[in-house]
Amino acid sequence: MKKVLIVEDNKEAAESLRLLLTKEGYECFWSETKVKAHEMLKKCSPHICILDITLPDGNGIRLCDSIRQEYPNTAILFVTADDSEDSLVNGFKAGGDDYLVKPFRSRELLARIAAAAKKYSLPEEEAKHWYTSGDLRMNFKELKVYRDGELLVLRPKEYALLEQLIKANGGLLKRTQIFAEIWDREENYVEENNLSVLASRLRSKLGDYQGKPYFETVWGIGYRWSLPITHEKN
Repeated sequence: MKKVLIVEDNKEAAESLRLLLTKEGYECFWSETKVKAHEMLKKCSPHICILDITLPDGNGIRLCDSIRQEYPNTAILFVTADDSEDSLVNGFKAGGDDYLVKPFRSRELLARIAAAAKKYSLPEEEAKHWYTSGDLRMNFKELKVYRDGELLVLRPKEYALLEQLIKANGGLLKRTQIFAEIWDREENYVEENNLSVLASRLRSKLGDYQGKPYFETVWGIGYRWSLPITHEKN
């Protein structure tokens, strides 16, 4: 399901957009200010942003510019009453994918949203390798892990442990399983402390999400992923 962030200070207009898009199968989030929009971007990682130009705490064009820099794979559309040529040109210069002036026709808006989103859709074979949890996006085939859009640098065994935790999908991952999968089977002896050090290092690099660590230690037994996991399919 595609996620849409609506940045609009008019509550009624935002609700009309939400109802229209929800009926078409989109999951919608709403923000009335730039500040809240940045918070929602981190929280929900939308595929599409719909921006108004005039906001209580700033300009939608500047918001677009910051979104494009931090979230380069997010489709951005302006839906606004501002029909000036300057705003339209500046909106595209800031990284907007489309610009629609109110009032608009519903079918036209839906067509423009679908067209913009298609530019950033991953091919099915590539999409199925992506996982999301909290503010992490992970692709273990390509060995890429992003936190808030920033690429993390992980060591091979850190990637391997993270992949095991994610694919366990919240289930208990026993220490014996981890040793068997991560450390070479030809190694005759591996100190128990090696795994504790590895887990500590990975936990430090991942940080936490809303004050909660990404995975927890089940003392003496193993580890368990703490947050919901989504296997992305565009």
